[in-house]
Amino acid sequence: MRPKLKLYFLGITALLTGAIATGGCTTPQSYASDETPRFNYNSIEDFKQSLNKHIDDWALSVNGQAVECLEDFPNASTNNNLQSFNDYDLRIASNPCQAYPLIKTANDQGFQDSVIFELEQTFLRAINNSLR
Repeated sequence: MRPKLKLYFLGITALLTGAIATGGCTTPQSYASDETPRFNYNSIEDFKQSLNKHIDDWALSVNGQAVECLEDFPNASTNNNLQSFNDYDLRIASNPCQAYPLIKTANDQGFQDSVIFELEQTFLRAINNSLR
């Protein structure tokens, strides 16, 4: 191989290696493993306020009634039969108005942040589907 061509390939290899190493070490600004929950679960009012902020920040097109129908109910009496992610996921998908107490109960049961995030995603998809 000619010296100039060899130098060219070494340069390209170094450039690509640097780009891959840099790209592999960065994470999106919106994600951190210890990030606080996307919504505030202190009260139903705080939840609605944080949901509305999220809807505004991401310019989501959501029916206002989907937010207004959100309700709170006692965790213990209604959610005793929910044990797994799938139980919660199915309930939220079919009853998005009950998302607040369901996700709050999952939080109280010690579900991991990644699971809570997925339940919130299910909720957001459900209220977006209400427009169709």
